Amino acid sequence: MTGQRDPIESVLDVAVYAPIGLALTVRDRLPRQFRQRRQAVLNRVQLAKFVGQYVVRHGWAEIERDVRQRRESDEAAGVSVATSVAEAAVEAVIDAQAAVPATIGAIADQRVAVATNSVATPDARSLPIGDYESLAAIHVVQRLASLRDDEIQQIRQFEQTHRARRTVLAKIAQLQDARSS
Repeated sequence: MTGQRDPIESVLDVAVYAPIGLALTVRDRLPRQFRQRRQAVLNRVQLAKFVGQYVVRHGWAEIERDVRQRRESDEAAGVSVATSVAEAAVEAVIDAQAAVPATIGAIADQRVAVATNSVATPDARSLPIGDYESLAAIHVVQRLASLRDDEIQQIRQFEQTHRARRTVLAKIAQLQDARSS
């Protein structure tokens, strides 16, 4: 045999030796890959924890500074002031919660309109945002503020009948409420 391999050796290479070599390679490399991936995840978690702690500390300092300035300006004007930063934070939460029922009500009204088929659904190609169907909700939300009222209404109608993403519908309701006020 000059230069040619025996067919039995070729079959043995493919059927026996290759799977054994693959199994040994996987056995050696797989734990290392798992360790590397685990370490990468742990590094990201540690970074996220660090960033979160920084943001909380920094945010709390800003809240304290804002409350101090508010207290000073209220005292200068002779107005009663909150006695602690916690009371100011509670006020902010209460203000935020007051806006929630209006948004939920607007979304519920929109879903009822869709359920009764009282709204004509626009075609995706006629929407004012190009490639609308391929966009993530965050990208749609970013573009909504620059649209006219009739364009926002088109987006709302399309979104309700197709994907019904709460993020997009809530932002539309918020914009419509703000514009109607």
